[in-house]
Amino acid sequence: SEMALSLNLCGGVAFYAVAGLFHYAKNASKRRVEAMENQETMAISEVARELHLRDGNKVSRYAEIYGKTSCNKPVVRADTKEEVIAHQALTYKREAVEKFDQKANRWMASSPRLSLVNNNFKEAELSVTDVKADEYHMGTRDIEEHINDLKKRMSSFSSVLSRSKHQKELDEWEAELQLRKRCHTSFRVDPGCINMRDLLIQSGSEFNTGGVNVEVNVGERDRTREYKTVEGFRTEHSVLPIGKRVYCLGRITLDKKHNTLTFDREPMKPFVLQYGTEEEVIQRFERTQEVMQYGSYLSMLVGTYCFAGYVQELQEKK
Repeated sequence: SEMALSLNLCGGVAFYAVAGLFHYAKNASKRRVEAMENQETMAISEVARELHLRDGNKVSRYAEIYGKTSCNKPVVRADTKEEVIAHQALTYKREAVEKFDQKANRWMASSPRLSLVNNNFKEAELSVTDVKADEYHMGTRDIEEHINDLKKRMSSFSSVLSRSKHQKELDEWEAELQLRKRCHTSFRVDPGCINMRDLLIQSGSEFNTGGVNVEVNVGERDRTREYKTVEGFRTEHSVLPIGKRVYCLGRITLDKKHNTLTFDREPMKPFVLQYGTEEEVIQRFERTQEVMQYGSYLSMLVGTYCFAGYVQELQEKK
């Protein structure tokens, strides 16, 4: 029939399109893994140093960074007073539902129903700090101490020649110190390149019965309708915590005028910002590739079956 022809044809096209989407997602995940394996992990201070030594006002570099989440002005959770980068509180109303069962000839209670009544989301600016930031700052302090010691030794020299010989060394160390002080050990994540909600982690829930008005049914109830009673409100919390280890792959841009580092997407190159080590992130992408591959094969199989049905219907029609 015409209906069977149309269904088989549309089904074949639809499932082949789905298979194409699965194939695209699998290749995108594969490209991310290849880019991660080909990049060498750098410290943020190393990237900043390299960019400071380049010409130009705004310079950037595609880099792989292993750091931890941080924030200059964090959000304070109202329930625990904990400082976080983002906090989401989803509040659901829980209702008990009763309706009359004609066969049992009695009122039956069904599973409680949840309905979202409030979505409270607060976020601050996300930054990533290098995991070796403390070592870098200790190195800077060591250079400062070395410079102070050198200055003390030079002040004891009576000969102008002796002081001039050490002045060159002092100038080099002071130039190195100034460069290190300009080099950041953290960068700001451009909010346009991520969805903060994707980074949220569940952080507990609470059930509150306060303020619930219990309805008292007076007289006989209508057996043709269902009755709802509010039992309370359930609030589920999710946060983007401070100090969580993250793996980053993307573009780091230095604005020399304001001395700021920003992390965002490099056009035509893979972008990654996920929790965990490089090995953990690669394992997740590889699992995604397997799922996408199976989904592609299954969609192609169903699509082929639909096209075979379409061809059979055409032959029978002739």
